Amino acid sequence: MVLNGSPQSFLQFGAVSPAGNALYVDFLELTGPVLDAFNLDDLGSILGIGPGFAIYFADSNVSAEELDGQLNGHIHWVNGFAGPNSSVDVLRLDGRTVKMNRALRFSSTIDSDGDGVANTYDAYPLDAGAWNSTTLSFQGGLQSPFKLSWTAAPNLVYQVETTTNLSAPNWQPVTSYTNQSGTNAFVTLSPFGVNTAETQRYYRIRYTP
Repeated sequence: MVLNGSPQSFLQFGAVSPAGNALYVDFLELTGPVLDAFNLDDLGSILGIGPGFAIYFADSNVSAEELDGQLNGHIHWVNGFAGPNSSVDVLRLDGRTVKMNRALRFSSTIDSDGDGVANTYDAYPLDAGAWNSTTLSFQGGLQSPFKLSWTAAPNLVYQVETTTNLSAPNWQPVTSYTNQSGTNAFVTLSPFGVNTAETQRYYRIRYTP
């Protein structure tokens, strides 16, 4: 649903049923003067929601956490819903890929698995205790164009896998690594055999005790 208007307009939602009414929106887009009012923290100057009415949304083009609770609590973020326009694929530690609410996945304040790492920085936001420090950087020249770097915990076997498609992934092993020291170690690996003509390729790292 798109909310827009002219500079002098006022959008009003109201209940028609004595029991109340609501709109359930997968993706709520604020544009034009409505977006301007939101950015100025003045959404009520152009948008009104009457008693007994509510708007529930799963994701938005603005911060879902900031939009949640606006207009005296009549706008609600449903972060447990992952719809066709509000979800992303998230890797579980057991290798499964599941749908997760996109705004929740990339929240910099919410820690869904309670492991002390906010979702947007967490490689496994739904698995507490999973390793979270994977970074993928680009390197040009004649060497392999990709480097995988992470902080490896002691005595864990890390499996590096790759695929070219996340819709129907066929994960293939690249290499494995075991940190045999007694402390954490920063590891950098350059995947071999990278085809620079490919348009996309994905990597993941899993570990087993």
